[in-house]
Amino acid sequence: LAQAILAEVFQFRAFPELQPPSVVVEDMVMNRVFEAKAGAWTVKGLLRTAGVHAGAIEYRFQTKKDGEWHPGSLQVPKKLADGVDAAKAKVRAALQIRFKSAGLVGRGNPKPVAMKKGKATVAMKVVAMKAAIVMKKGKAKAK
Repeated sequence: LAQAILAEVFQFRAFPELQPPSVVVEDMVMNRVFEAKAGAWTVKGLLRTAGVHAGAIEYRFQTKKDGEWHPGSLQVPKKLADGVDAAKAKVRAALQIRFKSAGLVGRGNPKPVAMKKGKATVAMKVVAMKAAIVMKKGKAKAK
């Protein structure tokens, strides 16, 4: 399966006139959904794998078995709140592990290591500061 996916991806790079598949490769490789029971309710977590909110988890609630899924903003009854919170924590933990193991960039992963300031960076700052001073003096003379 992985070879088929890679062959398909490279085919589209070699021939840019072909349209790429509508399914993102990460979605095919990593399971982005996890469900946990909270009493009579089911909590579903959907992991975002791309875009600005990569690593974020969207929640859905199913109040009845084989019922429709409600948005995560649904008001949870007080008697089920503890169970739903525990289920959300379980969903969050499972999806964070999947996200980190996939090596994707986004929330939950450590930030890339910053480059150390070298001599070139410091030298460029000095040049920029001198240029700013010269420009200020030029403006002062023009007045």
